[in-house]
Amino acid sequence: MSRRLIKSLEDLSCQYDMTVRDATGNLVQFKFGDDGLDPTNLEGDDSPVDFQRTFTHIQNLVDGRPDPALAPDQIIPMLEFLFEEHRFLHRSSAEFKETTTSFVQGLADRLRRIRENFGILGFEDGFMEIDSDPSGTNPQPGNYDTNLDPQSIAVDNILKLTKPQMEAFVLLLLDKYRKAKLEYGTAVGALGAQSIGEPGTQMTLKTFHFAGVASMNITLGVPRIKEIISAAKNISTPIITAKLENDNQVETARIVKARIEKCVLEDVFPYRKD
Repeated sequence: MSRRLIKSLEDLSCQYDMTVRDATGNLVQFKFGDDGLDPTNLEGDDSPVDFQRTFTHIQNLVDGRPDPALAPDQIIPMLEFLFEEHRFLHRSSAEFKETTTSFVQGLADRLRRIRENFGILGFEDGFMEIDSDPSGTNPQPGNYDTNLDPQSIAVDNILKLTKPQMEAFVLLLLDKYRKAKLEYGTAVGALGAQSIGEPGTQMTLKTFHFAGVASMNITLGVPRIKEIISAAKNISTPIITAKLENDNQVETARIVKARIEKCVLEDVFPYRKD
């Protein structure tokens, strides 16, 4: 079964436009995996990056002590500025940008809660103004001096974000996304066939059954996979379960049954030999 599957999919490959096509150019999938990423290089759960792990790595890699801390309202504008500066959307996908923004928004909310617990509230405590420069190139009121504020020092010991750390975080995300992208020309058909054939070798011929219920003894495991691959016209245990939208009236159920049931003359007028 595995050899037949690999033989039938061996000509599928990823083209330069990220589509999956066969040897004659027939389109099979518009974008491999709907994201164009190689599952082998995914670091997170269905994501090219484990954001928390990457952020912790940046905190230990980039020393944030000499740089001023960003206030909660400065974090997202700073992130948007870095997105534009490094062409984040052009070098990654919109879904990856949304996931990154959601993670950073969580950091900003956490920092806001920490500041509230220490009594640092409101714009008067150094938040960035609406019309100020989010790039951080010019000194802003939010870039407070922690040497003069013991409460800010306590907040920074728990969570501190600086512009160099944010920029290093964005660049590392782009680098990991680039490494996770599928290479052009990859034989994705053979990979997909192998991903089905390998767990198929772990199955037994009688994978599962409902003991004592004859109608539920349906075909599963390797025999069912063989039927799917071979496109068998006559499957061994054809079963369809259809739930009624209105399951309170017997009359309605009988009408639905009459519409989908095959009715022959013998059912209406039984044949009698005598």
